[in-house]
Amino acid sequence: MENSLENAQTKRKLSLEEKRIVKSFENIPFERLVDRARLILVWRKLKQATDFVFNTPVDDLQLKNIKSIIEKAGLFFKCEVKEGESRQACFVADNQNDLELVLKLWSSTTLYDRDVQFGRLFGFPQTAIEAYDKNSVDSKAGKKSKYLLTLDEMDEKVPKDLIPYCLLMLSRANWEQELKTVKRWADEIKLVDPALYKAISNQL
Repeated sequence: MENSLENAQTKRKLSLEEKRIVKSFENIPFERLVDRARLILVWRKLKQATDFVFNTPVDDLQLKNIKSIIEKAGLFFKCEVKEGESRQACFVADNQNDLELVLKLWSSTTLYDRDVQFGRLFGFPQTAIEAYDKNSVDSKAGKKSKYLLTLDEMDEKVPKDLIPYCLLMLSRANWEQELKTVKRWADEIKLVDPALYKAISNQL
């Protein structure tokens, strides 16, 4: 059994090229450490897409450098600015089609399944996506939520070390199973970039 576990851990070790990619992500001036973690999760194929924001816009040379870093990791990248806004919204996906979809969802507020599609792209569990969608229908009808945990319940049930990675509302019926997905994200960051994991934990 010990040999099997050792072999599994060996297989999960990063190659030199993968370590280089992880290191290169440090050169992107994220405003939040968790945004770098989410980028890593797309790169590791635990999410299909992610987004992050520069509230203080970066210049064209910086954007070119960010694009180069992300594309060298085999991902797709684009930044947009909405009319009347100064902040830059940036998007990363693991394929061109998903990048185009996330851009379409971001630019539209009228697509009926916008939140469902975002949830899928961001790797949220299907049960959480469905509960959020049902909750939205109830909210529009003026009904009290019964499908999602409240924020107070989330505070009680989500372990402190998982809070930075729990960027979704958990469903009342399946929150324990959904939390396993969040833990898998956190564990992946701990494996791939231990220093980042520690820095995020130190912010708690």
